[in-house]
Amino acid sequence: MHQVVTRFAPSPTGLLHLGSAYSALVAWTRLAAQQARALFAARRVVERVLIERFTASATREQLAALGNCVHCHTREEGERLAGGRAMHTPFGVVHTTNLSPDVETGIGTWSFAAFQRAMREGISRDGRHLYPAFPYTAFSRMTDEDMLALYAWLMSQPAVAASPPETQLAFPFNWRPGMVLWNALFHTGLPVQADASKSDAWNRGAYLVEGLGHCAMCHNENKLVGNSSLAGRFGGGVIDGWYAPNITPDGHQGIGAWSDEEIKRSITQGVRRDGSKLLPPMGYPWYARMTDADLNAIVAYLRTVPPKE
Repeated sequence: MHQVVTRFAPSPTGLLHLGSAYSALVAWTRLAAQQARALFAARRVVERVLIERFTASATREQLAALGNCVHCHTREEGERLAGGRAMHTPFGVVHTTNLSPDVETGIGTWSFAAFQRAMREGISRDGRHLYPAFPYTAFSRMTDEDMLALYAWLMSQPAVAASPPETQLAFPFNWRPGMVLWNALFHTGLPVQADASKSDAWNRGAYLVEGLGHCAMCHNENKLVGNSSLAGRFGGGVIDGWYAPNITPDGHQGIGAWSDEEIKRSITQGVRRDGSKLLPPMGYPWYARMTDADLNAIVAYLRTVPPKE
């Protein structure tokens, strides 16, 4: 007996149906992608309208001044918020990111939820862990209202297409997943708790110094341990090759002997009691935009932190 093998050749009609199905699938995929982009754009429009409606422009700029966003995210002679400022650490060089609303190289496609996640958890929109040279440990203590207003201010700035250099850290610090352990040890994310026994000015100062102002970022002695009890809080320390001075009320090394006006002038003008310039150079032109009430609040709080000799 001979085995009979039957071969079926695809009919022209079948090929036609297959081709039609494939074309329909491609068309559907393109339509779905277009609709997704349209929905995303619509959501962003609604989000921005709500932000503009519920946050005052003066408040937004004040918050940006307190956070010193422009100074850190603008390199020397660079375009504002385009990033690229190099921060030299014992572990390598950290380059600040583009914070302008450019859609390709900045945060133009970031929703408020993505922005808030970066500010509170130190996780970028693409899921990468951020290094604490970006002081999310302090920003996480901001209120939702202030966070929203700051986001609104950033999104209202001119977009700048610029790709800063990549951060270059030595091993094992260049292994970003390792930040999970660091965060577990040193990042609480807890809000600044109001103290009913203190004045409104003191509580406002605590919120600004410990949160948005992120003073500990520069003025702690030991920055590797964040703002923990091991950090030598506000006792002065090296940052980017400069010495950030002791801002505790110690009468010899700190600001204990300074008048309120002298402290405020050091913040807004970058000068010591004797008129000499303070280093490192911070964003004094932006700090000068703070209200006198906020400056007084900062002074009131700093007067009460434990002195560090």
